[in-house]
Order: sequence, then structure tokens, then C-alpha cells
Amino acid sequence: MEDAIDVENFSSSAVSRMHGNVILYTGWAGITVEYGSFHANLTIEDTYIAHCGTDLSRFPPNEHRSGAYEEGWKHGILLEDCSDVTVRGNTIIANRGSGIELVNARGILLEKNTVTDNAMGVVLRNYEEGSLSRDFFPIDPEEAGGSQARAVDNVVSENQGQDWYIEGGCELVQTADPAGMEFRGLIWRTIDRYYHPGIYAEMYD
Repeated sequence: MEDAIDVENFSSSAVSRMHGNVILYTGWAGITVEYGSFHANLTIEDTYIAHCGTDLSRFPPNEHRSGAYEEGWKHGILLEDCSDVTVRGNTIIANRGSGIELVNARGILLEKNTVTDNAMGVVLRNYEEGSLSRDFFPIDPEEAGGSQARAVDNVVSENQGQDWYIEGGCELVQTADPAGMEFRGLIWRTIDRYYHPGIYAEMYD
């Protein structure tokens, strides 16, 4: 009833690959990489992720469980407090959270993913203040900051909320040519530079 795949404290590891999975109807996120997984050297690819974040109220307490299930993340893929992760060639649809959510995640490559019909599309956020003092795997202040990612040839469209959301202090580089992609008034053509939140009305050629 929680994350289908949860990678924790996976730091400075050998090159690793997670691929060819089908993940459906989880209680929490489909795939999570978190809790100080810096320099993870991990690739997540060719995976189908759908309907994560199932409404756990549908599963009341019974003779096997006395209390209600705890609600958790509802994202397709969550990368939090980590770095050096590639997300490539995945299909991420109809999840109750973001298709891909980055929180204090850097050195992230998003390439050739299809992200559609999720509550949000691709979201970049800053670190959570509580991650500095939590009881398990707290991060050092120098590890805390905004998310940074490079996006290449993704199809991110028709999500229920914004297709792309970049919180202040985060950075996204688009290196492809997403013709017609709209970011709340900013039409991205060929972008080969950082997008800084707060610039909404400018057209890049």
C-alpha cells in the first residue's frame, strides 16, 4: 500500500539501472528515490506507471489491520534529496499526484518520457525545511537547495494541472525543440539556457 519501488540513502553507488517495469494502482508513489541518495548514478527507464496514489479510504480496517492506511505521495516518480538520476523512456499516466516530481534533486536528466493525464505534469521544487532535522537520513545544509534538471524530447501534455511547474530557485534546461509547448503564457521554442521562474511573457527564438 506504499511506494512500489523505494530507493533510500542510495549514495555514491555504482552505475545502476531500473527498467522494464509495469507499476499500477499503488497506494503511494510508483518509484521513489530519496533520503540522501546523492550521486546515485541511477537510470529509470522503459517503465509504465499509472494510477498511483489510489484512494486508501477504499480499504477500511479489517481483521488483518486495525487502523486506516496512511496516505502518502501520489506521484508517478518522486526524486527527493538526490542527484545524478536519469529518467528515460517512461510512460507515466493518470497518477493522482505529479507525473514526475523533483524535490531538492539535482543533476537530473528527463529524456523521452510521456507524461499525461496526471494531477500535474513535471514539477521542480525546493528542499523541504524538515529534511534538515528529520530523525532518519537528515541532509546537510550544503545539500539543500532547488531542483535542477535537463529535459530532452519529452511529451508532457494534457495533465489536469500545469504540465510544467518550476518553483522559484529551481532550474530547468530544455535542449530539444518542443514546438508549441506552453508554460502559462511562455511559449518555449528552442531553449538552450536556464529558465528562471518569474519570466512568463518573454518569447525565446
